[in-house]
Amino acid sequence: MAISKKILPLLSIATIFLLLLNKAHSLGSLSFGYNNFEQGDERNLILQGDATFSASKGIQLTKVDDNGTPAKSTVGRVLHSTQVRLWEKSTNRLTNFQAQFSFVINSPIDNGADGIAFFIAAPDSEIPKNSAGGTLGLSDPSTAQNPSANQVLAVEFDTFYAQDSNGWDPNYQHIGFDVDPIKSAATTKWERRNGQTLNVLVSYDANSKNLQVTASYPDGQSYQVSYNVDLRDYLPEWGRVGFSAASGQQYQSHGLQSWSFTSTLLYTSPHYLKLGRFMI
Repeated sequence: MAISKKILPLLSIATIFLLLLNKAHSLGSLSFGYNNFEQGDERNLILQGDATFSASKGIQLTKVDDNGTPAKSTVGRVLHSTQVRLWEKSTNRLTNFQAQFSFVINSPIDNGADGIAFFIAAPDSEIPKNSAGGTLGLSDPSTAQNPSANQVLAVEFDTFYAQDSNGWDPNYQHIGFDVDPIKSAATTKWERRNGQTLNVLVSYDANSKNLQVTASYPDGQSYQVSYNVDLRDYLPEWGRVGFSAASGQQYQSHGLQSWSFTSTLLYTSPHYLKLGRFMI
C-alpha cells in the first residue's frame, strides 16, 4: 500500500521525536544489577581503600585475614564506574532512583563496629583522611559537620554509638540518613544480627522529594524510615553511587552480597523539544 506524501513528513517528525526522547532518557538514566557477583563484574566497579572483590564471596568492604577475622582501623569503599545524573541545572529537574542490596556483618565480639553506608557523592569522591571508625569512610572528622565540604548523601547502618559524640550519634544501633554527613537527619532503631543477611530497598521520589528505606531480615523483621530531602541542596548534577564501611578499635566485617540500581531523570513535560515549526 502506498503511503501518502502528506503523511511522510509527519512520520519523519514522529521518528525523530522518539529518537530524541530516547536519547534524552538514556542520558539521564542509569541501570545495573548484580544479583550475585561474578567474575568480570569488577570491571565496572571502583574499589577504594581496603575493599576487595571476589566472585565467590562478593565485595568485602573492610579488611579481613585469610580466616575471615576482621581487622581494626580499616576503611573501604566501592563505587559504580558509570556516573548518574542526579538533577539537571537547565530545567531544574530531579532524578528518581531505586537501589536494592543485601549485606552481611560478622564480628567475633559483642560490640562490633562501626557500620556500612549506601552513599551518593561527587564523581571524583575519594576516601577522606582519618575516616576509619565512626565516620564510616564518608568524611574527615574535622569537616564532618560541614555539608559543603563533603557533598555526600548517605544511608547508614550504624552498629556502634559513641558515648562522647556530643549528640550527633543516637545511643542505639540505627539506620539513618546522613546529609551532614556525620549527624543523621532521621533515624530508626535497628538490630545488627551477626552473620544474617539484611535486604534493603532505598528509593527516592523526585516529585515528593522523599527518600525512603525499608530493610528486612529473612524472618520478616523489618525496619523503615523516610526523610524529605532535595538532592540539589547537597549534591552536584552528576555523581556516583556506592558503599562505604569502616571499623575503628572495635571491629567487624562488612560483606556486600548483591546490588542493583536504576534511575530516571523526571520528565514532567516534553515541551522543551522543538522540531522545526512544530512544538512537541
